[in-house]
Parts: sequence; structure tokens; C-alpha cells
Amino acid sequence: MVWSEYIRIIWPILTGITPIILIGGFAWLQTKFITKAEHDKYEALVKREQDAHQEAMAKLELRIEWVRERQIFNEGRIDQNAKELSSEPSKSELVNAISGLRERIGSLESGFRMIAGQLDTQNGYLQTLVEHRMSK
Repeated sequence: MVWSEYIRIIWPILTGITPIILIGGFAWLQTKFITKAEHDKYEALVKREQDAHQEAMAKLELRIEWVRERQIFNEGRIDQNAKELSSEPSKSELVNAISGLRERIGSLESGFRMIAGQLDTQNGYLQTLVEHRMSK
């Protein structure tokens, strides 16, 4: 028997079984992959997630920039404070500061004296009015 006779004998069997095997194979492949509708749905979901992620990243970058600016500002203030703390005030600076405080306290005391005088005058007027009403 030559090989062509084998094919002629097997051919009816192969033509009957092959479509069944192919249908089974396609059915099995269909269970392994998602459909086009599912793919589109997941693609839209991924796109929304990416957009949300990009928005969050943009907000985060703005926040990082703000923190950097604040850090630079605060470092400058720290340097300034360190310079001020490292140098002790001189005697003349202390005298000037104390004299300035003395002037401010003196002006406050004179203001209080003026207010006390006005209150005494008003109390006198009120006492006179009360006595005048009582005598009637």
C-alpha cells in the first residue's frame, strides 16, 4: 500500500473529525480570550484610570513645587535667624533699645494719666448730677 491509499482510506474519517476538532478548538480559544465589547469596556476603564492618575500627578507636582518654594523661604528665614542669634547685641544697641522702651512706657503712662484725669472729671460731673437729683 502506498501512502496515497492510506490517505484515501483515512480521508472520510479525517473530514468527519476535523470540523469537530476545529469547533472544539475555537470554543476553547473563545474561553481563553475576552470579547471585543469587554476589551473596549476595559480600555475605557484604563483610560479613565490613566486620566485620574495624570490629574493626581499634576496636583502632586504643584504641591511639590509649593513645598520647594516654602522650603527655600524657610531656609532663608532660618539663615537670617541664625545670623541674628550668632551676633550678640552691642552695648549701644541695648541702650538704644532700652531708651526706646523707656519712651514708649513714658508715653503710655502720660496717656493713662490723661485718661485718669478725664475719668475723675466725669466722675465729678456724675456725682454732682446724682446729688442734685437727690436733693430735689
